Amino acid sequence: MVEKEINEHYKNYYEKKDEIGSGGYGTVYKVINKKTKEIRAIKIIKINEDEKVFMNHMNNELKNMKICSNGNINSIKLYECFHYKNKYAIVMELCDDNLQNILNKRKKGFTCEEI
Repeated sequence: MVEKEINEHYKNYYEKKDEIGSGGYGTVYKVINKKTKEIRAIKIIKINEDEKVFMNHMNNELKNMKICSNGNINSIKLYECFHYKNKYAIVMELCDDNLQNILNKRKKGFTCEEI
């Protein structure tokens, strides 16, 4: 669940460690909360000033993540968001693995019960 959106630099709160991956919308890093020492993942997305449509889309996605994670143990927890200058950062639970690796390890698909 998103606890808060903070309008300052995420580096005031988190120390960046390893890059986990990157894609069309940004880069994901392993980070450590400077105060609590908890390990998290942070997705950093660069945005342009004229990308109002992108921000609307991002807000909708965050709302959907919040709804899906509410009481669902199988969803990634969303902790907080930072909006600073031309960057948007989403702090979330760090997972041990990703779907692509899990699918590559399996010989066959998922059962209905697993899904």
